[in-house]
Amino acid sequence: MPERTLTHEVVTLWYRPPEVLLNAPTYGTALDIWGFGCVFAEMTLREPLFRGECEIDQLLLIFRLLGTPTVFHWPEIAQCLYYQTGLPKFPLDDVQLSRLPISVQCRQFLKDILIYNPKHRPTARQLLEGHEYLAEGAILTQPSLKNGLMERPIRSVIDRAIRQQNESMRTVR
Repeated sequence: MPERTLTHEVVTLWYRPPEVLLNAPTYGTALDIWGFGCVFAEMTLREPLFRGECEIDQLLLIFRLLGTPTVFHWPEIAQCLYYQTGLPKFPLDDVQLSRLPISVQCRQFLKDILIYNPKHRPTARQLLEGHEYLAEGAILTQPSLKNGLMERPIRSVIDRAIRQQNESMRTVR
């Protein structure tokens, strides 16, 4: 689906991607992948990953965890209306992410989804068909709990949600 100019008041604030928070001129379906990553983290951690009270607070929470994006890593950030080179600088490393109380596999899955440059975010199909975290051999039929935290999603729940979405899209047409 092509990117197009739309409102920036889309998606619940806690799941809103940086391109929307920074008021990019266009955005596409990659925003859904960011939102999925936030929901996945919330299900795994049992609390929201980014609990911002306003858009700038949300951005700062994202930057603190993932680092402040640069034009080098995301060239189109310079086209975002709210982008400023004077934004607080947090290192682009995995130190803060490594402190989350989740498994290494969950952390890597999140890292592979929560990518600043929307052009580099995987699609849902790419995740389902090719990500090792969701590979058939790695998926359990029941969630494994460690310290009360879910270690892996249940593949059938994801598949069922996709089927239901496809069926509802057919009835809308």
